[in-house]
Amino acid sequence: MLSGEKLSAQRCLDWGLVNRVVPSDQLLDAARCWAEALAEKAPLAMRYSKEALLFAQDHDLAATISFEAKLQSVATKSEDLIEGVTAFYEKRKAVFKGR
Repeated sequence: MLSGEKLSAQRCLDWGLVNRVVPSDQLLDAARCWAEALAEKAPLAMRYSKEALLFAQDHDLAATISFEAKLQSVATKSEDLIEGVTAFYEKRKAVFKGR
């Protein structure tokens, strides 16, 4: 942003600014595939991961670790945790409810 330089997709990938690069004609399919994979994840885990990352931007390591511990405590008491563990033992796909 500061230099106004255009960055190639490969450079963005090398620098960790993007997580993958696909040909433009495959972009929509790749985005949909990734969105579907994310949608299958446990919603509470996704939510708390985002919250922890946002918190970490403005707090020191000790505060961040404490905050993450609180989020983990909440997550371990969720219906989704029980569903995830049960699905694992039953060798089936979990059906998360975000509770």
